[in-house]
Amino acid sequence: MIPELHQKVKDAIKAHPDYTLKQIGGIFGLTRQRIHQVIKEIGKKHYKLKQRGSKLKAVLSEADIREAIKNKVHQDVFIHQHRASIKTLREYLNLYGLVWPSNTHNEKIKLDDLKEAIKNNPEFCLRELAEHFGVTETAISQRIRYHGLPYRKKKH
Repeated sequence: MIPELHQKVKDAIKAHPDYTLKQIGGIFGLTRQRIHQVIKEIGKKHYKLKQRGSKLKAVLSEADIREAIKNKVHQDVFIHQHRASIKTLREYLNLYGLVWPSNTHNEKIKLDDLKEAIKNNPEFCLRELAEHFGVTETAISQRIRYHGLPYRKKKH
């Protein structure tokens, strides 16, 4: 059973996800340290409450992320609506095993095609991959890094 203060703090966090620990404490006349202690007592894993510095970290549900991807919502719009950072969004994408589609309108590099090209042509350097897809080396490099694809730089 959850003590009354724990439930009140949990409700306040849900109602005001952008509040700092100090602001949440102000609602109840408690210190930032006491609110931090209550969050630890509640249990971060059980309630998915996270804390970074004195700011609470946004909690993103898999359903919300899937809905945004389905509706082709831009990442910047999504993180603004959910008061999250791009780093937080990427952490949850990795947690749920999801990939946010590229925001470019001219999608020349399909992820599956890039994976296949790297697998089938292990001797290709970035320049050769770029020529293959008709894009810049930077575009290839960024896509490889963003998706964490297994690739080792080759000498030209």
